[in-house]
Amino acid sequence: MKKTALVAIIIFILLSPLLFLLLSYQSTAFQEKYYATPERKEVLNFLQENTEMKANFTAVEVSHLRDVQKVMQFTDYLFYLVFALAVILGIFLYRKALLPKALFYSGIFSISFFALIFLFYFFSFSFLFTAFHQVFFPQGNWQFPADSSLIQAFPGEFFIRLSGIIFGKAAALSAIALSFSFYLKIRTHRNKK
Repeated sequence: MKKTALVAIIIFILLSPLLFLLLSYQSTAFQEKYYATPERKEVLNFLQENTEMKANFTAVEVSHLRDVQKVMQFTDYLFYLVFALAVILGIFLYRKALLPKALFYSGIFSISFFALIFLFYFFSFSFLFTAFHQVFFPQGNWQFPADSSLIQAFPGEFFIRLSGIIFGKAAALSAIALSFSFYLKIRTHRNKK
């Protein structure tokens, strides 16, 4: 195997969990069914369309939501970049007859990655939640008292449930990639006969 192909496979494998996670986030995080209360709908509209906040949120809470908007924009751009790169690498690997191998290893790697995430999710969600916020909101404006309007609108259970769905979808996409690798391998083998 040439060095270029090996590098392409490695990048494809490493990008896969991120792609599956971002795809799951994009398809789940902003479904209206998770924003049933008026406060949640208002926050969703603020985050997606930058509408005015009328609910009783403090300046610090609104500041945090503006930071959330920025993270969401970054996540959107990152998704498109990772998706485009995965498609380009996928086409390259397909032409080199290496896509089944790349999908197999990316499926295994991604399933392993999400198994580790689920361990933290089930045994220490607060660790995941805190680590996420320390990375994306290092300025520290993400901690609020339990009686704050933002925490009342979005209690911990909201994030636990939504994260579980996103991680579950990402793990399912990993399993689909692994399954698809077997399908491609069988199809390739049949075409050689």
